[in-house]
This record gives sequence, C-alpha cells and structure tokens, in this order.
Amino acid sequence: MRKILLMVFCVIVSTAGTFAQKIHWLLFVDTKDANVGQLDVNGREYLRANFVDIVNSALKGVYQPEIYDMYDNNCTAFKCKSTIESLRCSSDDIVIFYYIGHGGRSTLVDPNDHPWPKMWFYQGGDYRPDLMLDLSWVHEQLKAKNPRLLLTIGMCCNKEQGDIPPDIMPTFSQRSYGSVYVSPEQIENIKEAFTKTCGNLIATSSKPGQVSRAPKRYPDDWGIKPMDFYTVAMCMNFRLMVEEQEVDLNNLFKNTENTVIGWLDNIQTPFSYSQLRQGQCTTPRTNGNCRPMLSSININNITDLENMMEAVVCNKEDMPNRSNYFDNNCVVRIIGQDGRTQVDRVSINTYMLRARTSDALLRIVPVGTMVDNGKIKELYVKEYYKGRR
Repeated sequence: MRKILLMVFCVIVSTAGTFAQKIHWLLFVDTKDANVGQLDVNGREYLRANFVDIVNSALKGVYQPEIYDMYDNNCTAFKCKSTIESLRCSSDDIVIFYYIGHGGRSTLVDPNDHPWPKMWFYQGGDYRPDLMLDLSWVHEQLKAKNPRLLLTIGMCCNKEQGDIPPDIMPTFSQRSYGSVYVSPEQIENIKEAFTKTCGNLIATSSKPGQVSRAPKRYPDDWGIKPMDFYTVAMCMNFRLMVEEQEVDLNNLFKNTENTVIGWLDNIQTPFSYSQLRQGQCTTPRTNGNCRPMLSSININNITDLENMMEAVVCNKEDMPNRSNYFDNNCVVRIIGQDGRTQVDRVSINTYMLRARTSDALLRIVPVGTMVDNGKIKELYVKEYYKGRR
C-alpha cells in the first residue's frame, strides 16, 4: 500500500510540474570575442541582475523560470538554432529571447523589405557568414509555438557586409532569481505587465546600416562596467518603470529607443515592431473581429500571410487574387504541434476550400514558405481548432 501511495504521489507531483506556467529565457551572449567579449560579459551580468532576476522575482509563484543562459563556448549558432527549434511551451507561457553580440546584414537584402539583422556567432576562432541566424527567423519560429507573450531582442550591429548571405532561413543543419529586492507594490505591477499582456514584439539595437555601440566607460557614479548602450538603456528604463510602478512593455522598448537615440545623438537608432496587446488573451477570434483582407501581400512576410489566412478563416471567403501569390501547383504542408512532423499534404486549392468551409478550424499560422519565380511553391502551416489553442 505504501508503494502504491508513493507512486500516486509521484504522479501527482510530476503532473503538477508539467502543467506549471513557465517563463522561458533564451539568453545568448557572445563573450568570446577578443575585441568586445568583456563588454558582453558585463552586459550579460547587468541584464541578469537588472531585468531577468527582477522579472523572475516578481513572477515567483506564478511563472516558473526556465533559463537557457548560453555564453562563452555555448553561445554558438548551432546551439541557438537547436534551442529555438526544440523549445516546447504552452499557450500560457512567456518566451523572451535576448542576444548580445556581433551582427550584420547582407548587401543583397533591401532594408525596406527586411530591416532585421543577422546574429553573427563566434565559432571558436572565426566568424562564419554561413553560420548566422536572422533575428526575424528566430522571432517567427518562436511565434509559431504560440506563447501568450513573446519578446525577441537582438543587441547587435545591423551594418551591410558583402560576404553575408541573404537567406532568411538558416541553411546549416544541426550538430535562482538572484539577490533582488522588489516591493510588494512593484511585484504586482510587474505581474500585471507580464501576465496581462499578450502578442509578440521584435526589437533590435540599430537600424540597417548602423553599428551597435558601447562606451569605453560609463560615469563613475553609475557603477556600471563597460557594455553596450542598448542593454544599459533597456535595463535602466525597466528599473525606472518598476520604481514608478508603471511597467508597460510597449513603452519599455519605445523609451529604450529614445534613450539610446538621445545618448548617441541619432548615430544609433534602435527600433521595434510590436503586436502586443493588453487584456483578455484567450478570447477566440470571431467574425466580429476578423482582420480585413489585405489588398496585397509580401510573399516572404509571414505576418502578411497570417493576416490573409485569418481573414479567409473568419470571413469564409477565398483569398483575393490568390493566383498572384501562389504557384498553380503549390503544396500546403500541415505541420504538427511539435513543430517538426508533417501530418498532412494537400494542394493549395484543396486547402483553401478546407479553410473556407471548416467550422472547427479556428486559426492558421504560416510558419514557412518556399518561393520560386516570385510565387509560393510550398507553404508550411500549423492549424488550431476549437477547443485547442
């Protein structure tokens, strides 16, 4: 009998742990570079103490932290790619990705179409252009996992270099809360910001053509070691919001941008794109709040495709001018919830009919495309049905 009770207890404990809400921290900091490595060592310590630890302290008992703290030899493109792809999260989880390190962009990519940088990971003595990860790829991969709240932040340069490939999708394959005091009132304010905000945001520390800068030293009375301006500005604005009990994630990144612009007199201009919203995060979309059809879409822009698919599902009408975007023989591959397994494969015509006529289908999330001659030849999607998110 004692064995049976022990087994039941173990099952209950393990089950309770399985369904705990989590906040996933994906921290990748390049600390090995001979020129800026020490700056990034300092940036990592400052980020942990002034942002990560404070948020975890405030959310203690509500969100269980899961921290992937990758630096030194663990901060590689392979490790980052595998961590992103293998991450499992529920629809109530929070995911925060933060990268500090080198970055750049291809001269072959129009910054108006694609303003986000590639992260240039140190590879044990060299920086290889073929082992770079695009910040937007990371954002779209994480967004497809459908967390309740997602923040994707890249503190890196965004300057053109001719040897960087233009591919957005990677072409390589795989090989404590800290000692922080936060008042009860501040804790409630942080909880409010992180538990009642949903959607996603992507931010980076410099616009196309710029480098992300760091000073040789900060004023002595700041008590800060040399590190990048962006991380200091973000953490300072967060601490200020905590002290004033006005934590707002949209304002956090806007204030960070303004702080860096002011410090550097427009030499470095961070920017972000936010789809964060406050309030009820689990209300299913209905015909009353469908997005309107887009008159045109960028076939390489997953967000445009998602908006278009949402309008099809909600309005039960075919996508206008579908032949302008999809090849006549386009194949739609439906990906399972593990993010890897293909569960179905149909033609675009059959799939659009399914999307328009299904009463159970709640949402279609495009997660990838293959484009040939200016049209989508393959579309990869995940589906969500009523009763699931």
